[in-house]
Amino acid sequence: MTTINIPVRYYKDFPGGYDHAYETLPLPLAECALLLVDVDGTTPNPTTENLIAPALDAARSKINEGLPYTLLVGKGLFDEGH
Repeated sequence: MTTINIPVRYYKDFPGGYDHAYETLPLPLAECALLLVDVDGTTPNPTTENLIAPALDAARSKINEGLPYTLLVGKGLFDEGH
């Protein structure tokens, strides 16, 4: 089974947690899709560089293997034919 490894961050909302957690999830490619909505890539910042970009790179590497994707943007990150 082909998988895609996605770095994720989430908030642990339970006693003894109440903090952000980070991990990489191996997800079955057949059950995944990528949806990015209006990600502004014109001004570098930690969120786009450290969180969105790695997920996008991982997804781009799987598009030829059948990963469905939708990019809904106004202007910025995807305007240069990426």
